[in-house]
Amino acid sequence: MMKRIIGIDPGVTGAVAVYTPFQDSLVDTWFVFDIPTWKDGTRTRINVDLLSRLLQNHTASGYSAVAIEEIHAIPKFGAASSFQMGVAYGQIIAAVQILRLPLVFVPPKQWQKGKFQGKSKDGDKALVMARLKWPLLRRLLDRKKDHNRADALWICEW
Repeated sequence: MMKRIIGIDPGVTGAVAVYTPFQDSLVDTWFVFDIPTWKDGTRTRINVDLLSRLLQNHTASGYSAVAIEEIHAIPKFGAASSFQMGVAYGQIIAAVQILRLPLVFVPPKQWQKGKFQGKSKDGDKALVMARLKWPLLRRLLDRKKDHNRADALWICEW
């Protein structure tokens, strides 16, 4: 039975990384994708059905554990933004729970600990270091907005 670790950086601009360690395959393998969304007028919403199906495709052949970044309301973002993030967070959790996968909530300080000290600016640290650590995934991390993909990769390694 293959062991897979799934890391999720939550939100409508979030990402998912699926890691299969070397001992369970010929090489370490990674699959990274953005959280699927759909447009509802001016709002972007999580496509829970597609997310659940994508997760199921990556967990059907074996045991998996899911680590998701733990979030909380941030007063400076305002009530509406915090509410929308909470809705997206709940939808992602529901997509995982529907599949009955073990779920671990990881505070940002835990998965970031010891990885980015003295490197770049705060918002770019995970992305810059991910490009260095996973050069074969570089094409998936080329854009500044790919920081969510980088976060998902690091959450897998937590």
